[in-house]
Amino acid sequence: CAAGVLASRQVVATGGGDNQIKLWNVAAHKRASDPPSHTSVSQGGAAGPTLIQCLSGHSGDVVSCYFRPNHNILVSGSEDRHVRLWDVEAQECSQTLIGHTAEVCSCTYDRDGSILATGSSDKTVRLWDTRQRNRCFQTLRGHKASVYSVAFRREGFELLGSASQDGSVAVWDPRNWKCVQVLKEHAGEVVGLAWHPNGSLLASGSADMTVHLHQIRASAPEAHEYV
Repeated sequence: CAAGVLASRQVVATGGGDNQIKLWNVAAHKRASDPPSHTSVSQGGAAGPTLIQCLSGHSGDVVSCYFRPNHNILVSGSEDRHVRLWDVEAQECSQTLIGHTAEVCSCTYDRDGSILATGSSDKTVRLWDTRQRNRCFQTLRGHKASVYSVAFRREGFELLGSASQDGSVAVWDPRNWKCVQVLKEHAGEVVGLAWHPNGSLLASGSADMTVHLHQIRASAPEAHEYV
């Protein structure tokens, strides 16, 4: 299962085992005190989000999706090893990115949408330049198992975090894409990452049933800190 949010239009994208991406209008979700609406009724009669689009093209489960900042572009990753870019307005796939050799588990953009990062069960993170027709310009290696989550820090000095089935979290410097830090505090695979809005903390969630909060310095890493 995957989910992404387009805040400007109050649209949520979900992907699943039917190989499809569904777009939902969450603005249609009414509070219990609001007047009844006939446009947003979910099963069971309760008010809920309205399905507005279905996007088809993947040949495997859609396990990740993310909206490009300030664009009507949705990126999705699938069990079929492909990354697809979707024009939400045109309701069509505008590009397919091929490079990963196993399931694409996660995808995210940097703060201005110029770099797309994708994590895969092929143990790598790939970086794609949206200013050059999404050319893959870097492959990050170091994890010993599937990369389940990737997340850019958006405040302070921008960093990329990646979480893996191998139980580790890696932090990468986008100036040279070297690894700055490897965090190994979990006893199980790490399945999710999230940065605090001010960039001071990186949260990691694991199959060991814990969430760890990692203090990350706001300034740029020093040369001697690279792993």
